[in-house]
Amino acid sequence: MRHREASKPPSAATKLIEGNVDAIAALMTEEARTLTRHQRAVERMLSVLTVPAFLYGVAVAIALWIGANVGLELEGHAPWDPPPFAWMQMAVGLLALFMTSVVVITQSRQGRIAERNAHLDLQVNLLTDQKAAKIIELLEEMRRDLPNLRDRVDPQAQELQVAVDPTLVAAAIAERLGDPELVPPPPDPTPGPDFADPNRP
Repeated sequence: MRHREASKPPSAATKLIEGNVDAIAALMTEEARTLTRHQRAVERMLSVLTVPAFLYGVAVAIALWIGANVGLELEGHAPWDPPPFAWMQMAVGLLALFMTSVVVITQSRQGRIAERNAHLDLQVNLLTDQKAAKIIELLEEMRRDLPNLRDRVDPQAQELQVAVDPTLVAAAIAERLGDPELVPPPPDPTPGPDFADPNRP
């Protein structure tokens, strides 16, 4: 019985999931392929800096540095970095500058990826909304055309036949939040997607 279940062909939902996973993996592979040699080196550095072992190593190195200099001073020898440990402070400052640069460079690339994904999500959501509006429109037409269905006016269905205009939604959010910076710029006069009534030619 288990063998029969294991050999069962994948369902349509499974195929869709696998297709989506493959598409996401292709995007990630393409993004990794476009990385420069220097960017890859920075990514490897960040992978080393972001593990707990690196923090523990820095803490142990600082403790040994301070302990060795204080021990030499207590024994009457000249420490190479007497308190307040100027050389150690300079080394820690340089390390902090290095770590900050690595993190900022990596975050810049990740920010570009996040912005691209946000645009992709917006396009998919707009397309989904337009498809849903078209489906409602076709259902309303079918209800008017089929004789065995009662033809009636549904105001809500009529409103849902119109795809959402993202600029109007953004303006409404900005007005509700009272933030003028969130108000979108005026629409581009060049021809673009029509979010008006789909019944209009």
